[in-house]
Formats: sequence, structure tokens, C-alpha cells
Amino acid sequence: WELSGRRFAQAQRVLGRMKFQKQKFTEAIDHFNKALAINSVHPDIWFTLGCAHMQLANWDGAASAFTRSSALETESFEAWANLGSCFIRQKNWLQAFNALEEALRLQRQNWKIWENYMYAALSSDHLGAATEGFLEVLSLKPKDAGGIDIGALEVL
Repeated sequence: WELSGRRFAQAQRVLGRMKFQKQKFTEAIDHFNKALAINSVHPDIWFTLGCAHMQLANWDGAASAFTRSSALETESFEAWANLGSCFIRQKNWLQAFNALEEALRLQRQNWKIWENYMYAALSSDHLGAATEGFLEVLSLKPKDAGGIDIGALEVL
């Protein structure tokens, strides 16, 4: 990194991944930001940056990173799902609903996405979508993964 005059982004990407694996998320974020300042066309780094921000409960940073990741790799249901989760944490229900709708367009068999979609739909007054989400959760959620959300059922 130093020998390259701070222009070799791959070095920062590698350091960021190492710090992320060691769960040193603040340090990982610093390395990823340095790498992305040099070359921002790495959806996997944006994704991992978002995950690091999520680990620190920095929802703004996570949402920003997952927005970039999903824009660069539009077929990544994980990026869309995580973006939706960030928006839920921010209580930005309509954006959460839209992001989770994209995630479900790409991956319809994940009960966790359906559950988040149901909450976002309920909170953004999309009751038909919330009902669909509830039915999918009933169909897909394993019995050992916990019970049904009675509060959501009462709203529906």
C-alpha cells in the first residue's frame, strides 16, 4: 500500500477482508473506504462494507453501502434484502418495502425476506402484500424457527 503511493486499491480490499474476518469491523470499514475511494466498481466490497456497518448498528452507513452494491449488482437478492433490513431499522417503511420486493423478485423461497416484507408492507399500508407475505411465511418458515407473529396476524 505504501510502496504504491496509496494507489493500489487491492491491498486495502485484502486488508479490509482480513479485518472483517477477525470481526474488527471499524478497521475493516476504514480499509474498504480507502479501496472504494480509488476504485468504486466492486459490488462485493460494497456488500461487505454494508455488513460491517450492520455489525456496528450503523444503519445509515449500511444502507448507503447496500444501495451501491445493489446498483452495481442488480441481481443480488442478498444486497436487496439487507438494504430492506436497514430501511426497517430506520423505520423507512416504503423504501424497505420496495427493496424487499426486489429481493423477492430474485429469491422467493427465503422466509426471512418474506417476514421482513410482511412487516414493511404492514407499516407502509400495503395490506394485500402483507397478507401475501404472511401466507408465504406460514408456508416456508420451519417449525423450529419460532412461532407466528400474532401481532401481525391481528393487524391483518
